Amino acid sequence: MAETRRKTGKNHAVQLPDGADMERAFVVSSLNIAMPEKVFRDFEYALNSMTMTFQRWMRHGMIQAGHPELSALEILVLRSVNQNGPDESIASVMAHLQLSERHPLDYALKKLDRLGLITRRRQRKEVFVGLTDKGRKACRDHARLQHQCLLAAMPQDRKIANMALTELTGMIRQLAAIYDHAIAVSDAT
Repeated sequence: MAETRRKTGKNHAVQLPDGADMERAFVVSSLNIAMPEKVFRDFEYALNSMTMTFQRWMRHGMIQAGHPELSALEILVLRSVNQNGPDESIASVMAHLQLSERHPLDYALKKLDRLGLITRRRQRKEVFVGLTDKGRKACRDHARLQHQCLLAAMPQDRKIANMALTELTGMIRQLAAIYDHAIAVSDAT
């Protein structure tokens, strides 16, 4: 490995492989993600599969609830506002959904407002979002479908691969933190 070192901005260095090391370590094609280990590639394919399936599930639930026009992000925004209070700030929605840019959220809010699912109000420089009765009904209908179909299909002990859902939730949050850290390191190089 080459002795190339670059500062990450946090007073420590990251050792980067040289070009020859990179060529030996990575096989890149339309069928492979550029990862040095097959286990990482398989993990990321499984993660992508879960992400896409979860988005299809959310959309299916909202179609059943009478809102086929909503995208996955719009559904997540609606659910976030429903879960986190009567008036949730834009900053809180962004943090809750791990959004790094505001413009996709602005488009989603505009559409949800136009459909009569949310209300927006400004207080000084902050914008707060709340659900309308129609928005609350959409969330209740979606939750009812979730309970009838998804939770009913889960084992009684609510374990997947011998892990409680709370353990899986913690593990997923840890993985998200690892990916966030990798983004920060990558940006610093």
